[in-house]
Amino acid sequence: MSECTDKRFEQMLHAYELGLLNDNQRQEFEIHLLGCSHCWTLARQLKDAAPIINRDTDIQILMDRIVDESPEEAAVAAEKQFRGFLARRLRPILIPAVMIAIIVMVLILKPWQIQISPTQEAVAEEFRIAIIYFDNLANPDDPLKWGEIITNLLITDLAESQYLQVISSQRLYDLMRQSGHEKINALNRDIATEIASKGRAKWMIMGHILQEEPYMEITSQLVEVASGHVVAAQHITGGPDDDPFSLVDRLTAELKQDLTLPLEAAQELDRPVAEVTTNSAEAYRHYLTGVDSYYKLYRGEAIESFEKALTYDSTFAMAYYYLALLKDGRLTEKAVKYSNRAGKKEQHYIRSLEAVYRRDMSRAIEELEALVTRYPDEKKAYYDIGRFKYTIGDFDESFANLEKAIDIDPYYKPAYNQLAYAYDNVGNFEKALWAINKYIELAPDEANPYDTRGDIYSKNGRLDAAIESFQMALQIKPDFVTSLESLGRMYIFKREYAKAKSCIMAFGKTENERYKSSAGRYLVEIFVYSGQFRKALEILDSCIAAETLEITAGANTRKPEYKLLQKAQVLEELKDFQGAAETYEEYLACPPTGFGNTAAGYHAFYIQFLIGIGEMKKAEELADTLKQMLEESNEPLNSYWFVLGLINRAKGKPEQAVTYFEKVTPDITDFYSRFWKARAYLEAEQLEEAVAEFEKLLSVYSSHRVFFGVWGVRTHYYLGLAYERSKWFGKAVEQYQAFLDYWQNADTPIDEVEDAKIRLQRLSIKS
Repeated sequence: MSECTDKRFEQMLHAYELGLLNDNQRQEFEIHLLGCSHCWTLARQLKDAAPIINRDTDIQILMDRIVDESPEEAAVAAEKQFRGFLARRLRPILIPAVMIAIIVMVLILKPWQIQISPTQEAVAEEFRIAIIYFDNLANPDDPLKWGEIITNLLITDLAESQYLQVISSQRLYDLMRQSGHEKINALNRDIATEIASKGRAKWMIMGHILQEEPYMEITSQLVEVASGHVVAAQHITGGPDDDPFSLVDRLTAELKQDLTLPLEAAQELDRPVAEVTTNSAEAYRHYLTGVDSYYKLYRGEAIESFEKALTYDSTFAMAYYYLALLKDGRLTEKAVKYSNRAGKKEQHYIRSLEAVYRRDMSRAIEELEALVTRYPDEKKAYYDIGRFKYTIGDFDESFANLEKAIDIDPYYKPAYNQLAYAYDNVGNFEKALWAINKYIELAPDEANPYDTRGDIYSKNGRLDAAIESFQMALQIKPDFVTSLESLGRMYIFKREYAKAKSCIMAFGKTENERYKSSAGRYLVEIFVYSGQFRKALEILDSCIAAETLEITAGANTRKPEYKLLQKAQVLEELKDFQGAAETYEEYLACPPTGFGNTAAGYHAFYIQFLIGIGEMKKAEELADTLKQMLEESNEPLNSYWFVLGLINRAKGKPEQAVTYFEKVTPDITDFYSRFWKARAYLEAEQLEEAVAEFEKLLSVYSSHRVFFGVWGVRTHYYLGLAYERSKWFGKAVEQYQAFLDYWQNADTPIDEVEDAKIRLQRLSIKS
């Protein structure tokens, strides 16, 4: 065999056969092949092996791994792996030794990376396909959801190809609803064509399950949407070694041949669908049920389904992903650990979640923006971008992305839900109501929209309207835990403690650790709001002991840190400063858990306590530590400015305290920092600002206001002072009386209670 006429092209051979060249490189190389018998012969030898190599799991894992190894280590590992691979998989094919060297070289040098180039994106858009549904003709009731399982597996498998744009199952459901149809498995050819056309699909696939037992048998038709002509038909019959996953792999291979994709598509990596989802049909069945519950915002049911999925497959990455969202952020680490067993789209979601967990919102958004570049119909990604943009204060982009999600699906309920909260948090109450009423219009029989409307009302001072909305949610779904929790909170504010306790006990019965834990905290605040501090302390000690015992026994992963914070506050009220100090230190030792809990917040509470007991030097030292901690982690200095405000206030410098408090980024839900800023305004005789802040605090019936119950009740007293100093005596009387309604029968002496009684009596004489 003669030598290559141009060694540069000989070195490109391996990349050509493995589909790693771009369009210009490939065209140049193919022209070279026509005149070079040496490269032509090598290409023919490699022709049969390349597609198999591309699909082999061991090779894919090796390719990922050796990127981080030195060339020498990679060469040894690659040659060992490929010799084993050739022995296992390519025994019938006579492969010359030079092939091993060629394949090893492509992995070590990796001069061409597999990426979705603009050209490939255009190709994918041209080859746009809708997989309508696989009807189960063998068992029309389909109790095991085989139709849904096969459909979703095929969507996932085909979507892995960079040369195809596969319309997601969620997008198809959206288009179906927009066309006035409820059941996608009952669509005839004409309606299916209409839906596929609205989705801009070039082709659509309609399929049937002809047999479940003893071996599954499925058929499908590939239809050209524009003409309605059947391009090709597929018939896959299982055998004793087959399962639904392997059948879908075979169907995917046939469809890609029938679709007349570019030649490079036959050479791209094509992992078995079980390796990008799960290898358990039971796990996948529960997973799909969980996703359905997730989109209905039925948190408890979704958690249960995802946890069941993991009992069948403990490596199911996307089950961990959703559980991290719904239950415990620390499960993100499990999702990341098994992300190599997820599809490309799902990996973007997992990496984005990991970034959120690491508090890197920029990277979280970048992952999702990369996702929508490849999967432009992915409304959840736009929805998540909208949420994250709002988190970093980019409100215009937040609204734009949420509206993009609604453009894709005018029926997308979560986007309306998020818009309602977003509009409310920027102060547009009317637009918030519009968004939530649109959500109610779309889902009048679901509990969540009424729950959200209750939240909107509660954040805008409409206590009775909020109670009514939460009650409506519970009429639809009596065990809707978020409404039970919120309604219990509203009844605490109404001082209807028996009703509050009934709601709290109801949601505390759930198996969800978060709700079980927060139920105990709410019970404590019932007694704090009614001034029964010793009873509150008794409940706290009982809850902390029980949760600590559960952790020791391995039955619980949630630490009782928030209850320690509550306990420290109660001990302060009881003048047990030594006990409060020890409890605060125990609280500080608890590491942050889940999303959004930072060590900065833990230090701020402790610094506040040190100031309260006169340990100013220690407080200032810890403040310096806090600043260093924030700077090293590139976090905003909000917590540092806040504690400087506390320190200056304690030193009798309220004006300087106000300056620092005003540096803190305002957050309407943050009762904690706003309360102390209002106190500083009052002490600096900035009465107008003090009144405005205290009034705002009392107009928001939030969980923060409940859990800082000691300060929540005192807000009435301090607003009374602000009114009195502003000569608004009638309003001052109302606030003093409201304060006394909570604590006049407290089980421990409270200085402010005695002062409020004196002031109330004096103002009553004046009037």
